[in-house]
Amino acid sequence: MSFRRHSREEKQRAQEFHKELSAWMEEHAALVEATGLPASCFEPETWGFFLEHGFLLEGEISVGRLSVRQKAALLRLIMTRPIDLRTYVGHVLVLTLLDAVDQSYRD
Repeated sequence: MSFRRHSREEKQRAQEFHKELSAWMEEHAALVEATGLPASCFEPETWGFFLEHGFLLEGEISVGRLSVRQKAALLRLIMTRPIDLRTYVGHVLVLTLLDAVDQSYRD
């Protein structure tokens, strides 16, 4: 088994992403709180996975367990960070959130 060392550039990018994500969370603290999601969702190591899949294995965190208001807050929060929407990461989650909000109006 071999271990890959992270290059200096990779470490620097990871540190920059961590700072950027922390600043974003501070700037949008009210929306972060309104989602009702634990801070672990917003960690640099888990944010991309959560956006792509809509859940985290730890703590059984899932978009499906959020109320409509929490889903709407999460959608607003995601829309404040368009860089996450430039790739496929986040698209499925956004569509899931929109479907949930739409369904709540039908019920």
